[in-house]
Amino acid sequence: PSAPHTPVINLLTSGSTGVPKCVQHTHASVAARTWSVVQGRGYTGDDVSVIWMPLDHVTMVFYNIRDVFLRSLHVNGKIEDFLAHPPMWLDLLERYGATNTWAPNFAFNLLHEYADDIARGSWDLSRVREFVNGGEPVVAATSHRFLDMLAPHGLRADAMVPAWGMSETCSGVTYSVQSRTDRTAGTVVVAPSSFETDLHFPAEDDRGQDAVAFSTVGAPLPGVSVRIVDAAGALLPQDRIGELQIRGVTMMHGYHANADANRAAFDPQGWFRTGDLAFVHDGQLVIAGRKKDQIVVRGANYVAHELESVIEEADGVRVTYAAAAGVREPGEGSDRLVVFFVPTRWDSAALARTLQDVRTRLGREAGLAPDLVVPVTVAEFPKTASGKIQRSALVADLRAGRFADRIEPEQQQEQDTPAAPAFFRRQWSRREDSIPASGQDGVRLVFGDPGDLPLLGLDRGRTVVVRAGQRYVRESPLSFRIAPGDSAHISRVLQEVTAQHGPLSTVLFTAFAPH
Repeated sequence: PSAPHTPVINLLTSGSTGVPKCVQHTHASVAARTWSVVQGRGYTGDDVSVIWMPLDHVTMVFYNIRDVFLRSLHVNGKIEDFLAHPPMWLDLLERYGATNTWAPNFAFNLLHEYADDIARGSWDLSRVREFVNGGEPVVAATSHRFLDMLAPHGLRADAMVPAWGMSETCSGVTYSVQSRTDRTAGTVVVAPSSFETDLHFPAEDDRGQDAVAFSTVGAPLPGVSVRIVDAAGALLPQDRIGELQIRGVTMMHGYHANADANRAAFDPQGWFRTGDLAFVHDGQLVIAGRKKDQIVVRGANYVAHELESVIEEADGVRVTYAAAAGVREPGEGSDRLVVFFVPTRWDSAALARTLQDVRTRLGREAGLAPDLVVPVTVAEFPKTASGKIQRSALVADLRAGRFADRIEPEQQQEQDTPAAPAFFRRQWSRREDSIPASGQDGVRLVFGDPGDLPLLGLDRGRTVVVRAGQRYVRESPLSFRIAPGDSAHISRVLQEVTAQHGPLSTVLFTAFAPH
C-alpha cells in the first residue's frame, strides 16, 4: 500500500553538466510542494494554465499536478509548434483565457524575433497574470523588452515572474516580480570586482561597463528554507556570493540507485548542495550562476549567461544560439574566453562582419576581448530538451578539433605562443584547389513540391523543401511554407537554412503553387 513517503514520481535531471540522475519524489513531497505553491502564489480553481514545453520537464510535470489538485483548466501545447511559429503561444493564451504560463528565458528571446508581426497583430492578454520565467538564468533586459512588446496587447506591467527551482525541489520554490514600469524591481546590479568580497551595488551613474545585472528570484515558498555557505560550509551573511543550499518539505526522496550521488548531495544537517552560486540581497534570493559557468579572466569574474546576452545582440547571431565558455589549461591562472555562436548567414563577408561585431560588443559592454570566436551550425550547438546550453560539450568538441576549420588565421596568430593549448595554435590544413560538384557539398534548397524530388533525382536527406502558403511557417528543419513572391520570407528561409545546415550547394525553383 502507498504511504506518504512512498516514491511516486521519477524525474531525470537536465544533464546539462553531466550524466542525468534519476530523482525520486514521494507522495508527501509532491503534495507539499503543490499546496505550498498554491498558498504562496495564490492559485485557485479559476486559473487557466497554458504550457508548451516537453511533458518530461520537471516544471511541466508539476504544473499539471498542481492543476489536477485545483481542478483547474490546463492546456498542454507542443514545443514543436512553438519553435515553428513562436506567436502561437499568444494565440493559445488568448483562445483559452489563460491566467498563467511558464517558459525558460530563451522562449522570450525567440518570441521577440517576431516583434514586427506582433506589433501588427492583435491579442487580448489582459487575463494573463504571470509569465513565469525559469529553468535557466533570467536576463532582466529580456524580461523588460518582452513586457514592452506585449504592453499594447493588454499585458499587465508586472506580469514577468522570475523563478528558481530544480528537479530535486519539485520544480520552482522561489518567485519574484519584474515590471515594465519599474525597471529596478526584481533586478540588482553588481560590480564584478566585488564578487569575492562584500558585494558592491553601484549607483546608475557610477556603473562601469562590466557591471552585471542579476535577476532576483524572491523568497522561498512556505515550508522551504535556503542559505548561502562558503567553500568550507560556513554560513555567509547577506550580499556575499557562495553556494546555495536548500532543505524543506519539497525535497526529493533521493537519487534512485545512486548512493554516491546521495552522499555527496546532502551535508550532515540535511541541507542539499545545489551547485548554484547565489547571494541574498534585501531578503531576496539572487542566482549568480552555476559554479561551472563562472569565467575568470585575469582575476575578474564573469557570468556566462550575461556574456551570452551581449553576444546575442550582435548582428548575424541566431537568437538563443550563443555560448561563452572559459577554457583553462593546467598551470594557467586565468581562463581563455571562447565564444560559440550560430550565424544567420554563412557567406564569408557576412560572417566576417558578425565575428567583428561579437568582438566589438564584448569589448564595449563587458570590457573583454575573446580569445576565440567560433561559428557552428545548429546541429553542432548542443542543448538539452528544455533549451539549456551544454557548454562543456562545445568545449569538448573544440578540444577534439571538430571546429579547426572555423578558426580564422588571425585568431590563430593571436594565440600562437608555446604556452597556448593546441587548439589555439596555428595548424596546417589541406584545402583542395577545386570546386565540388553541385549537390555533393552542402544542402539543397528546393522551392516547389516535395513530390518532384524523385523526378529530379534528389533525395530528402540533404534537401530542404519550401512550399507555397499563406504565411511564414517553419514546419521542420527540412520543410517551410512561405507566401509566394514575399522577398522577406525568402530571405528568412535562406538565413534559417544556412544557420541550421551550413552553406547551400543548390537552389532550385520548380512549380510553386499554393496547397
